[in-house]
Amino acid sequence: ATGADTLSYTFASPETVPTVISIRARESSGSDNVTSAGSASYEASTSIRSGRLRLINAFGSGQTALSLPLRLETWQTISGTTTDAWITETGDTCSAALLAPDAFSSDWTGSGSGTSIDTVTLYQSPDPNPGTGNLLLTAPGSAGTAEITAELDDVAEWLRFDWDGDGDSDDPRARVGFELNPGNRKQIYTREVIGN
Repeated sequence: ATGADTLSYTFASPETVPTVISIRARESSGSDNVTSAGSASYEASTSIRSGRLRLINAFGSGQTALSLPLRLETWQTISGTTTDAWITETGDTCSAALLAPDAFSSDWTGSGSGTSIDTVTLYQSPDPNPGTGNLLLTAPGSAGTAEITAELDDVAEWLRFDWDGDGDSDDPRARVGFELNPGNRKQIYTREVIGN
């Protein structure tokens, strides 16, 4: 191998629990069959996880900034069970540096100039909620919707996932909605009674 060579590992299925792999050197030519197999001094092992980035829909006032939740997930066995599922990944230490505002796009439908991504926050240990975070979207000043996309091809391709089930990996997306007077969303119905 030369110094320019790179290695990559891909799971056959995204729904694969964390797997330990070893990096092994082997002679590719000649008859000596030289290999690093069995030598702890020359082989390294690492745990590989199948992950994805999830963006979660949000709704708010067009007059204020809006926080769009995001979450890093890996396929793991739920603690204390034999069930596997996508679980928030609390041990990630590299994705936060890759997910800058310019890794996201906003497709606006509505009046005015729309919203844009102001900041990206992804919490890491020892923060209280590692693996979670948010995109802070600017206030559009008008009503409308936007589809927010994490464009991961050249940034963190391993966080893409087959969201639509067609067999191809997709960039994560979420929809945000803005209205000018959202009111109190905990209030379902109001009736005014005048006189007796």
